[in-house]
Amino acid sequence: MRIAKMNSFLVCVLCLPLLLAALPMKDCGSKKSKLNSVSLNNCKTLPCIIKKGTFANFSVNFTPNEKVTSGKVKVWGKVSPLPPIPFSLDNDKLCNGTGVTCPLQAGKAVMFGNHLEVKTIYPSISVINKWQAEDQNGDVLFCFEISLRLID
Repeated sequence: MRIAKMNSFLVCVLCLPLLLAALPMKDCGSKKSKLNSVSLNNCKTLPCIIKKGTFANFSVNFTPNEKVTSGKVKVWGKVSPLPPIPFSLDNDKLCNGTGVTCPLQAGKAVMFGNHLEVKTIYPSISVINKWQAEDQNGDVLFCFEISLRLID
């Protein structure tokens, strides 16, 4: 019994940094998976401050509801009152160079990683960054929005 309590304590201690690193975000339509957490660089509070000329490095933990054989990722920036502006990623594949290996199994959590270049030509503004991953059928796996502030 004592060993079980010690193991439970160790698991809690080891998982605590992961929980603290997760950011509050808005789920904007995750249909084919459960969005567990999102982390970005060393950001702990919103809006996340991103220096122009660097990269916004995202990690997304999600659990698919069904088998996923492939997928694509899309990203937009939203600045009120303008319509969302699509961003191009160096890699828009869900399962290639992102830490994710397809096929994904239903009920098994995975960690997706990608980055977005914040170019020096971008204005210094606050923006809502929207990320969406779609499966092989074009159905939304996960979708989230997070508040960023771009600075010089």
